[in-house]
Formats: sequence, structure tokens, C-alpha cells
Amino acid sequence: MTKWLKKKNQKYYFIFVQENGQQLRKISEILDSNKIDASVDEIYNLDDINEALRKVDGGGSKGKTLIKIN
Repeated sequence: MTKWLKKKNQKYYFIFVQENGQQLRKISEILDSNKIDASVDEIYNLDDINEALRKVDGGGSKGKTLIKIN
């Protein structure tokens, strides 16, 4: 993956956060201030979670696969 990114002159970083309001606000500020957009492939409803998991497991995602919880 790193060789491919170098050819495309791209970088990636990992950020680990916990699901609490303070950290989520901070990560939102970081994303906004650095103009970072997430690549969203598809949004599934919670009822379709098995389909979403099969897609991700099969390597078919071209970005983030999201689960919408109403």
C-alpha cells in the first residue's frame, strides 16, 4: 500500500478516538481545520448490516462503508 501511495503522492494517517463527546468534537475540529474529507462508499440501514459486512469482507468497498442507525 505504501508504494502505491508514494506513486500517487498521497499520505495516510491513523487516528484512534473513544466514543465520547470531547474526543469527537476534537476530531471534528481537526478534520474541518485541515479540510479532510472522508471517502464514503455507501451508507446502509441497520437492517442491511449483513449485506454491508459481506461487502467489506469481500474487499468491495472503495471508501468507508457506513451503517445508519435511526
